[in-house]
Amino acid sequence: MATPILEFEKFNVSLVDNAYFDVVVFPHADMYAADAAQMVAACNELSGNVQRPALVVVGEFANFNTDAREFTADPSRETASTAIAYVLTSLAQRMVANFFIRFNKPVKPVKFFRDRASALALLEEFMQPK
Repeated sequence: MATPILEFEKFNVSLVDNAYFDVVVFPHADMYAADAAQMVAACNELSGNVQRPALVVVGEFANFNTDAREFTADPSRETASTAIAYVLTSLAQRMVANFFIRFNKPVKPVKFFRDRASALALLEEFMQPK
């Protein structure tokens, strides 16, 4: 059975093997709180409101602005994921990511990686057994 993909202007979301969300943020996308809310809604739609870990691959020059980062760190608004592993492509993204961890202080586990395989290895501990 094919994995359904929900496509949006700035990102795509899929639920892989009913185990984790695979989110691809397009290059040059400027993500705002409304986009983060749309992402959460898409994940909840795919999973039937069951939390899963999320792999978020951030395209080159894509950016999550302040209100998107605050939205993502707030557990009362970001209700779809149990943990988030971001794959970042640039030094600038890693700098913003470090700022996010220090100042927004997300409650859920959040880690940043340079490659997809390392990010998925972390998420495996948050995946429900099949």
